Amino acid sequence: MNFKDSYTLEQRTTESKKIMNKHPFMFPVILSVSNDSLFRSIDLPNPDKFKYLVPNISMSQFIFVVRRKLRLKEHVAIYFMIKNVVPLGSELISTIYEKYKDEDGFLYITVTPESFFG
Repeated sequence: MNFKDSYTLEQRTTESKKIMNKHPFMFPVILSVSNDSLFRSIDLPNPDKFKYLVPNISMSQFIFVVRRKLRLKEHVAIYFMIKNVVPLGSELISTIYEKYKDEDGFLYITVTPESFFG
């Protein structure tokens, strides 16, 4: 069950507002692993931590943090998708958040893996 199915819109909105009030320079992100990936041969573990409070870093830096948390092998590449868009690695989280945040105040990112070496 994903985060949106587990909580009502009102609960999610209240939580994101509380987070943003407490940490005004951080951005609430919900991470999920793609279930319908075309790359089924890659065993991407479910992140034990699906909620992140992200400072205003670049998307590339955030991907690096997530790679470390997931303990991925070097031959596994991951892509972040937000509302069917792959954000630029150089874009700041603040810019991405303003463009793609959900009505509940969270930024939802789907992780999709791909193998470099087949």
